[in-house]
Amino acid sequence: MNIHSMYHSTILDMRLFQERNAFDSANAGGKIVWKAKMTMRSILMSVVFGVISVCGGMALGQSGTVASEIPDRIENIEAIRDKYRSARDSYRDDRVTLMADISKLRATSERLGREVQELEVAVRLHRDDVVKYQASSGKMDKDMSTICDAVVIQLSQAHQNIQNGIPFAVGGRLETLSDAAAKIKSGGVDQQADGVKRYFNFHRQDFQLARSTEIVNEVVDISEARQLPGYVLRLGLVGQWFITEDYSWIGRANGGGHNEYERMYDAKESSHVLEALSVMRRRRMPGLVVLVLPVNTRSDRK
Repeated sequence: MNIHSMYHSTILDMRLFQERNAFDSANAGGKIVWKAKMTMRSILMSVVFGVISVCGGMALGQSGTVASEIPDRIENIEAIRDKYRSARDSYRDDRVTLMADISKLRATSERLGREVQELEVAVRLHRDDVVKYQASSGKMDKDMSTICDAVVIQLSQAHQNIQNGIPFAVGGRLETLSDAAAKIKSGGVDQQADGVKRYFNFHRQDFQLARSTEIVNEVVDISEARQLPGYVLRLGLVGQWFITEDYSWIGRANGGGHNEYERMYDAKESSHVLEALSVMRRRRMPGLVVLVLPVNTRSDRK
């Protein structure tokens, strides 16, 4: 029975008692009144004790429920404590790692700062070099123009000397000069430099030819309708002779760049050529040989 049902039952009993008391009061008088009071007191006490009993039962029930939940709550508290400790340890480890990373980043930042300063110094030096180069570029262009003008003159003279010289490698030497002249006249600085380089290479090769002598077997045009096999004797770039294999025809190149020879009728002069041929063919010991050279027609020696 709960409190509400006990309360309604007590009220009902009191109402029944009042009706009975009203009925009995007319017959019993004061004694009946006293009994009624005692009866009312006992009823109220029973209600009070009932309420106390019910409330006490409820309190004991709640106390039992809280006591049963204590182990779970302790377990939850321990789990929370373990999580807190784990988070604290993780935070400490992360803090150590972060401090190490910060130290590395600080060192890297300082190193980069030094590199930036070095780069700034290098940039300033490079800027100064650029300014100096720009200041000297005008002078360099002027100097290159002067060099090219001088080389063009030398190319023209060398071209004329080849045409007026002995008939040796005339086509290849003239082609080298033409290529160099074309490079110089192109106008580009790189092309002009290449043309000057070709000109100096040509002079180096011609200088080596001027210091060399050789003898080769060739078929030579004696005239427009006649060819003879024999030996060509070259003495540097100043003299060249032709001797047939039977020594019956000896001629001298008189220049002009043509592969033509003038026959030599002077016996003494011809003997000197044959003597030089024997030395070149190693059929005679080296010695002093006198050769008559053609008239020098080099344009740079007029």
